[in-house]
Amino acid sequence: MSKNNSTSTKEVNEFKIEDGKLCDSNASGIQPLCNFVAEITQDISVIDIDGVITHSYRISGINCLGVVLPTVEVRAVDFEKMDWPENSWGLDADIENLRGIKSKLAKAIKMNSKNVQKFSVYGFSGFVKIEEELGYVTTSGCIFADRFDTSIKAYVPGALVQYSVSNDYGGDFDLKENILEILHKTDCYKNNKSVSVVIKGFIFRSVLSYLNPLELSLFMVGGTGAYKTTAAMNFQSFFGRGFCDSGAPATFNDTGMAIESKRKSIQHGIMVADDFVTTVENKKNEDAAKADTFFRGVASKTSRDRCSANGQLIQTQYGGASILATGEHVPEGVLQSLNERITFLAIERSDVDIETLTRMSENAKAGDFEVLMFYFIQYIIKHEDKIKEEINKKSNNFRDRLKKDTNNTFHPRRYNNAASLLVGLYYFVRFALHHKVIHKKQANKIFREYLELIGQVMLEQERILNSNSAHTQLCDFILKGLKTNKFHLETYQKVENKCETDSLCIGWYDEKKSAVYIKSEAAVLNKMCKSVPENLKKILLVNSASFWRSILQENGLVKTDPNKTTIRRKPVLNGDSQRVYYLDIELDSAL
Repeated sequence: MSKNNSTSTKEVNEFKIEDGKLCDSNASGIQPLCNFVAEITQDISVIDIDGVITHSYRISGINCLGVVLPTVEVRAVDFEKMDWPENSWGLDADIENLRGIKSKLAKAIKMNSKNVQKFSVYGFSGFVKIEEELGYVTTSGCIFADRFDTSIKAYVPGALVQYSVSNDYGGDFDLKENILEILHKTDCYKNNKSVSVVIKGFIFRSVLSYLNPLELSLFMVGGTGAYKTTAAMNFQSFFGRGFCDSGAPATFNDTGMAIESKRKSIQHGIMVADDFVTTVENKKNEDAAKADTFFRGVASKTSRDRCSANGQLIQTQYGGASILATGEHVPEGVLQSLNERITFLAIERSDVDIETLTRMSENAKAGDFEVLMFYFIQYIIKHEDKIKEEINKKSNNFRDRLKKDTNNTFHPRRYNNAASLLVGLYYFVRFALHHKVIHKKQANKIFREYLELIGQVMLEQERILNSNSAHTQLCDFILKGLKTNKFHLETYQKVENKCETDSLCIGWYDEKKSAVYIKSEAAVLNKMCKSVPENLKKILLVNSASFWRSILQENGLVKTDPNKTTIRRKPVLNGDSQRVYYLDIELDSAL
């Protein structure tokens, strides 16, 4: 907005601009409404995923002292309240404190807005139908089968603006070379190739969720130094190169409502939710509840009816971003109901290939992954009808193959998850074939490797999930105590040195049966608590009996040994038989 002459007077219908202020002109004279002049420069129609249109205004201004007020964006429903000038412009904007002044000022600003630019945007990123033509809208423009239209854009808040998939590269983009890079050179965890394969399958499958819903989330689990966030953001950059600098679009520090709102703004793509870690004991339940609600929303894809502003019933479409989460441990409380809707990837620091990870980061920032995704989306659009016709059949075939290979030993959802990942990988390999990057024999070899790696991930889920169980933590605790002589087992032959005087006898080792029996007396359990980890100590101190019962339910400690012998045992030394717990652990190999 150009600066006004502070001494000028200008008519605005029943309002005037005088001395750089919007004023009310009536029979009583001229009454200033505020200390500034403002006008609406843009009227933005925002189309949400349900087709509901809302409006937003971009407003610029200048105050009577000549201070240019920065352009602000205000939702139409909030405009009339007139709280936004002070919230956005602070002390530079002052509204007179008179009855009815805000409604007059709102009207004056509208009447002062002569050359308003009107345009429509989409309130989400993802696939849209525009006059029967399929497109994929991003914050940079809309991808069609044969073009990129920068006049049609997604309008999403905050960090989500980085969802900007385009073909803008700033030089010659070698599509074939970049496809080969993704096929063969993205194993950033050298000792665990399945990690990058699973994430690649997840990325391409998320785009296909327009044609077939995806109810799967990924969770990268590992300690500090495993470069989880760096790897995750490299893969996030398939949907916008700016993510490498801006950081994750969501974190577990966000409120549950904020995360879900972000997820709904991104259709047919992934969203990294970074850094699940619980360090404060009294927040554990709160954090677990947030994670449970979050992952449950992704898994269920539940539609909920709601009403528009005029009271019309709207059927909300299911959808939202597919979640790639990172964290230092598996969220407690999520496992009971959702563990088969999440595929967990165990990340170890020793697995990291720094050279590959660095090269991927450089390629991501350059836009290589984003532009490749642009062409993959165009491929999906061009072959929409064929893919729609066959995608369910492909998924069922992969699921049946996996069931056969594993003797149908897993939960049905685990097979569905694995089949979904294979569908994403399958269409990326088809994309490579389409562009003649590989030939059919190479494609079959690549996909056989993918099939094997996805099978390994299915098997790995048991170990990852059980690593967080009370049984596993208990076994680790006991083993560590035995190795350091904090504890000892009577008649345990592998310990040759005499135990220290302060070593606690926690039970017996029956060498003949290769069985470990843990004493059940409260005194022994309470002494163990002195060195037990915090996550077990709280349970033991509160109620040791309930802790052992929970272990029993986890199949760690059982009421009988392998020979179905009762759990009463007589000590090695003379004495009465005692109640003990049989510990399901391979002690010889563990030590």
